[in-house]
Amino acid sequence: DPANAKVRAGTYTVARNFERFTYFPGMEITYSTLTMVFGTYIKQRVAVGTDNDYRYGYITSGTIVVTENENGTYNFQVDCVTDGGYTVKATASNVTIPVYDVSEDTATAIISSLDDDVVLDLDYVPHGRLYHNGEIGGVRRFTIDVGSPSGLDGNTEGDIMRFEFLTDLTNAELPMGTYTVMQFDHTYTNYYAPYKLVQGYFWNGGLSGTRYMHYKEGSTRVMDELAPAVDGTVTIEEADDTNYKLSIDLWDDAGFNITGEWTGPLLLQYNPETVDGIEDVEADGDLKIGYFTDNTVGLEGVSSSDAVKVYSSDGRMLYSGEGASVISTSSFTPGVYVIKVADKQPVKFIKK
Repeated sequence: DPANAKVRAGTYTVARNFERFTYFPGMEITYSTLTMVFGTYIKQRVAVGTDNDYRYGYITSGTIVVTENENGTYNFQVDCVTDGGYTVKATASNVTIPVYDVSEDTATAIISSLDDDVVLDLDYVPHGRLYHNGEIGGVRRFTIDVGSPSGLDGNTEGDIMRFEFLTDLTNAELPMGTYTVMQFDHTYTNYYAPYKLVQGYFWNGGLSGTRYMHYKEGSTRVMDELAPAVDGTVTIEEADDTNYKLSIDLWDDAGFNITGEWTGPLLLQYNPETVDGIEDVEADGDLKIGYFTDNTVGLEGVSSSDAVKVYSSDGRMLYSGEGASVISTSSFTPGVYVIKVADKQPVKFIKK
């Protein structure tokens, strides 16, 4: 709604991913032989004349804090650094920012019925349900329902979520970690893989996969809102001996953000001891870390033809090679990492 469109107050940091509360770094781009300044920059007039009488500093780091006043104006506090290492500090008060609506009125979402972001309210859900869904595309599927789409919890109004997690075939239980919604492309290189979430999709007349729904107030098992997840992450971790915590940051196909948390017990809807195929995919030899330094990991149990991959805790693949028994970690930031070699049981290491 253009009537509600405005700059959002908050602290903005530099990034190239176009996520909210980020600003793009300054740079030069060339378009039809014309070089222009793009992104965030400082411009100073050094003489009176043409544009050639200006000099620029391209902002590459720092923060821009925006606050909103009661009359709808804004205050800015800039504390940034240019690519040349120069500090840029600035303040501005009571700035008016006009909004020009150049959007198309036609909806672009294929499935989503949302018209705004959703901050989830899942506190009413007493427990989630964890299902094992078998194998697909060389990985194993697990589904968690927080809130029952079939009314098992007796609720007649509220948010409900479903998450479809993908793991390695060696897992009979859902591993903890951060899972990223898988992205489709023509090569299928980012399709079925461990630590991914399946996008929302229709199955047997209903919306499944990773998706959001909302029970209609005053009705039973009737949805008045629904949205598939097409991007984002979900982190699952053990909150204590009996409870799990889900941290949700998803995006639907209309560009709306679905965020929130839920903590509670998970009721197993299957017996992990009866999961088929676990023994069939165990490694023919043990994979283990032979040594570990500040910048190197040495592996034992890797053959020359084995595919070796390293994933961050949020599911990003940071290294891919063949037959590598020594991996450089010099570019890795502190954190937890997972090494996957062919069909062997993955190993983890922590870089401090």
